[in-house]
Amino acid sequence: MSNLDEEGDIGKTLFRHNQILAEVNQYMESNSRFYLEGFLRFRLKDYFKELEFSIERAVDNFLVEQEYNEFLRLLRYFVEVQEPRIDEVHVLIKDKQSFCLLDEERQPISQNQLQGVLAELNEEVDYEDLLLSALITISPRSIVLHVINKTGIVDTILNVFRERVKVCQGCDLCKQPQLTGVQIWRKD
Repeated sequence: MSNLDEEGDIGKTLFRHNQILAEVNQYMESNSRFYLEGFLRFRLKDYFKELEFSIERAVDNFLVEQEYNEFLRLLRYFVEVQEPRIDEVHVLIKDKQSFCLLDEERQPISQNQLQGVLAELNEEVDYEDLLLSALITISPRSIVLHVINKTGIVDTILNVFRERVKVCQGCDLCKQPQLTGVQIWRKD
């Protein structure tokens, strides 16, 4: 249960321990014998309900993680069997809502190279899904990530494209405050 608490809150764990101790003390004040099974069944039923809920949450988290890992394996397989269509792509990730794709000469990737991925652009499409779809569509031999602000998609790209990815440690592209002229996606 402690591992499932948000931010590893030690206060919740201590509170649970103190609740159990208080129940034991209260029981022992009025009883000379301690019947463990009855104590657990009747005095700690709220604790066991919370424990049951935590187990269900842990199973749900495990299943979600399993599905995510299976999804990553499927994407990795798809990337491995697909023939690279471009040598290198530079991915500029400014924030959670905008990115740019540049070719090896640091020119914007053309609409033709993306083969209609941007046609999917609507309110329903998630920025991360769009970026991942674009990268899979152009199937670059190598990817250079220029991360201005790290977002969750960075880890996904690293997991899917693995050895094809290099994370830039700082260059002129990383230092650009604006992504004008080459912006591919911006959700307003």
